[in-house]
Amino acid sequence: MTYQLVATMAAGLEALTAKELQQMGYQTRTENGKVYFEGDIKDIAATNVWLRTADRIKIVLGQFKVLTFDDLFEAVKALPWDEFLPLDAAFPVAGRSVRSKLHSEPDVQSITKRRLWKNSRRCIIVAVVCLKQAQPIHLKSPF
Repeated sequence: MTYQLVATMAAGLEALTAKELQQMGYQTRTENGKVYFEGDIKDIAATNVWLRTADRIKIVLGQFKVLTFDDLFEAVKALPWDEFLPLDAAFPVAGRSVRSKLHSEPDVQSITKRRLWKNSRRCIIVAVVCLKQAQPIHLKSPF
């Protein structure tokens, strides 16, 4: 499965991180403090190990423009949380509001967590547990 990924880094290091990713063979798109690229689960592990300038590699579950808290609730509801969080997952919600009409960060966090909690309740009611044998991931140096 291919994911939309984002590498975060300290301000001013975007070009260096993008160059490192390009040298590893990824197509990149740079924004302020972020470099976007695509990859699978092995790419997430490899870039976490081999990137020197990035702080974290994150999976982008969705991006959307919302103008009201109701829009936020519905947008969060539409994301495929059950594909990424196990039934017993703890999901602390942290976030920032940058140049947004939804400027109350505690409210944004509360709405997101409430929506996640409702999704997890629904999943628990209809859950079917599947056990998979873990596949080891072998990383090769890209250099």
